[in-house]
Amino acid sequence: MLSVCGAVVVTAAASTWTGQTSGVTSTLRGVSAASDKIAWVSGSGATMLKTEDGGATWIKQTVAEDAVTARLDFRDVDAIDAKTVYALSIGNGPASRIYRTNDGGATWTLQFKNEDPKGFFDAMTFWDVDHGLVIGDSIDNKFQILITDNGGKTWTKVPDAALPPALDNEGAFAGSGTNIAVFGKSDAWIGTGAGPKSRMLHTGDRGKTWTIADTPIVANGLDRHLLGGVSRRAARRRDRRRLSQGKGRRRQRRQHQRRRQELDAREGLRLPLRRPLHSRRAFITDRRRPARRGHVD
Repeated sequence: MLSVCGAVVVTAAASTWTGQTSGVTSTLRGVSAASDKIAWVSGSGATMLKTEDGGATWIKQTVAEDAVTARLDFRDVDAIDAKTVYALSIGNGPASRIYRTNDGGATWTLQFKNEDPKGFFDAMTFWDVDHGLVIGDSIDNKFQILITDNGGKTWTKVPDAALPPALDNEGAFAGSGTNIAVFGKSDAWIGTGAGPKSRMLHTGDRGKTWTIADTPIVANGLDRHLLGGVSRRAARRRDRRRLSQGKGRRRQRRQHQRRRQELDAREGLRLPLRRPLHSRRAFITDRRRPARRGHVD
């Protein structure tokens, strides 16, 4: 599934895609299907959409409780069945939250709110209705993984001793939950990035202990994440790099303009030094009259 400009795209057949109107202007990021008819889509502005007819119509559900929750960005949603759904919002500190519905989205209950101001949730997944996990960006080179074995009634942080150390800035892609996957009753994999390289976290005991493996992907150079896209930290580095590159190009253009002006002046052309070369106005005052020897206007 993919969401662009308020439209949800769903697959109608193995080789056919059909565009469907969501009815909202929010940025849609998460999607999960409970069956071929029932599915949920989540996004910015506390947006939660549900379809019960295979996407022909989408109904907006209310998760927000007040003005603060109305600004939440739901980047991940996991439908366990037609009634039970988990939703994950991302953001700094308390903006990272986990909600659950037991009645198909008619009502939503806040299960967990991240009170650590350095915390930032990225993705979640579930083996079944009771067992699941959530990962956030690392803090002080320590991975932040929470697990539940009682349907989200309690979320417990995996001890640092059960996790390998994280690299500088290492985290996961905060969108769609596509960088995390489970298999069977106890295995899970998480693709990381934003640090010096992308790596794979793995658990074989439902998140109690973890190992990590390097991959040949250079995260910093490509700003990529395994099984995902660009994280907030990687995006910030990219924006700073582009800004720096933009300033460098403007500086090069100014230097080139000055060199052109100096060369043209030496050849006897009179140029207004303050007018940029890309101006549409004429910047040569008199091409026919050369400057006096030894003098440049």
